[in-house]
Amino acid sequence: MKRFELILAVTVLLALVMKLLHLPMASFLLVLSISTLSMSYWFGALWFGVPSRRDGTTWLSVLTGVACSLALLGCLYKLQYWPFSGMFLLMGAMMCIVMSVLVLTQWTSVPDLRAYHSSLLRRLAIIAIPAVMLYFTRSKDMARFQYRDDPVYAELFVQHLEHPADTAIWNAMDRHRMNRMMEQAKGN
Repeated sequence: MKRFELILAVTVLLALVMKLLHLPMASFLLVLSISTLSMSYWFGALWFGVPSRRDGTTWLSVLTGVACSLALLGCLYKLQYWPFSGMFLLMGAMMCIVMSVLVLTQWTSVPDLRAYHSSLLRRLAIIAIPAVMLYFTRSKDMARFQYRDDPVYAELFVQHLEHPADTAIWNAMDRHRMNRMMEQAKGN
């Protein structure tokens, strides 16, 4: 599971860089990698290195997997500007914080399983910190940063975020995007 997690984490970072550089297939790679990582946490929580099924720590692995999965889904939704991102981020981040407290209490009461508990805490921290940061970042600010090289499109996108059902804004975004493509084609 560690190698699989590492490969997916590197893929997520690569997709984020690609998205910031506006490279093709960035969103596809981001959705694919984060959703695969989320599903692996959801369904593969029992493979978090549980020392033994008799130790009574299986519930820690399962709840940690659910918390990490929800937080990752919230991050994905926020990065893609999808609805309900705040709900997933809040639930996932809160569950990660609660699970961190529970793992820390187990850490002190069961010293034999410190390696297992530290691996759970590491996963929780790596996922909870970006989830909390994304929760407190406004989508408008993310859009302005993402499209900082084209402020007109950034403002149109912000208007689209504020009024998603307004087709006039969507059409203006399309016109602006087509004009940019025409200008770039003339420049080459």
